[in-house]
Amino acid sequence: MGASPATGGDGPAFQPEDRAAFAEVVDEVLRSEPLRRGLRTAPEGTAALLRDWALASAEDVARPAAAEYRELCRVRAGGGAAGAADGSRTPGGSGGGLLAALAVLVPLVAAAAAVIFLLLGYVLTLVETQRDVGESLVLTGWSGAGVAAVTGAAGMCRLLITARRHSKTGPRTDDRAEGGAEDRTDDGAARSGADGRAEAARRRVAAAREAWRAALRDRAVLPYLRARLPEAERALGLSPANCRRGDGRR
Repeated sequence: MGASPATGGDGPAFQPEDRAAFAEVVDEVLRSEPLRRGLRTAPEGTAALLRDWALASAEDVARPAAAEYRELCRVRAGGGAAGAADGSRTPGGSGGGLLAALAVLVPLVAAAAAVIFLLLGYVLTLVETQRDVGESLVLTGWSGAGVAAVTGAAGMCRLLITARRHSKTGPRTDDRAEGGAEDRTDDGAARSGADGRAEAARRRVAAAREAWRAALRDRAVLPYLRARLPEAERALGLSPANCRRGDGRR
């Protein structure tokens, strides 16, 4: 039924969803009044042939709207980067949790090891052949007991300091409800701000997409289809079906 004319092949590469949008614009232009006037007197199948040609050379046909398409891609990328940055803001505090766990575990482990070494060491000192080993274990056990005592005292001091600081700076009982309400208000404001930024990004993408589609329709697809209409008519006018219809009329 005729091949699409050769094109330069240097148009913008579409993303999958944009190729579908391009097909929608082609269908919209084929239904528009400027094309329908020309198609009224054209052979049957001219619109389908024009559509096939346009879709086969989509990137080339869309070249006059390349600036708008680049802007659409830029706005999309900016919105995705902003969303990733918002999602990456997670509260810290894992380091403090690790220190707190170590402050509890170290004294416990050191105390347990000290008890085991002391018991085993004193038992072995009663055996003549194992007295040296027993004394070493007793020494190790007392060393572990010292570590447990020091780390336990450090943890207790930290606990007391933290409790004292909270008792000085913590809110009064009658202010806790207000503090909770303020926290909820802050959380709501943060969520509202994030939703507002997301909605603004969606509006920017929608505006850029609409600008691209308008440029695609007016400066790319419509001129292309108008220019190719005579060629499609000639291609279909020479088809065997049309020749048979012409013979029948004669």
